[in-house]
Amino acid sequence: PELPKLPNGKPNLGELKGLASQHAAEEGEMVMDSLGQMKRLSRWAIFENAVIHRCYAFWMLGVLTDHYMRCAIDSSGTGYAPYCTVLARKSVKPWSEL
Repeated sequence: PELPKLPNGKPNLGELKGLASQHAAEEGEMVMDSLGQMKRLSRWAIFENAVIHRCYAFWMLGVLTDHYMRCAIDSSGTGYAPYCTVLARKSVKPWSEL
């Protein structure tokens, strides 16, 4: 798009400043981060954070279930309870990541 210009052909800085302010206001929202600090995030970053936090909740449910069932603690060297996850097996190295 063309820049707004004054009658003499120079860029209209006043109108550009107004357009920039309008664009900045539409760009994102002010949110509070984990440290209690306010910051501006785009709509995409807010959506991304929501997805990440839902994944954390899902994974934490798996960890709590695994600990509640005592899969890694009570499993003997020969057998595992059928409700224990694959991650409790000795074939999965402790440093493995999903």
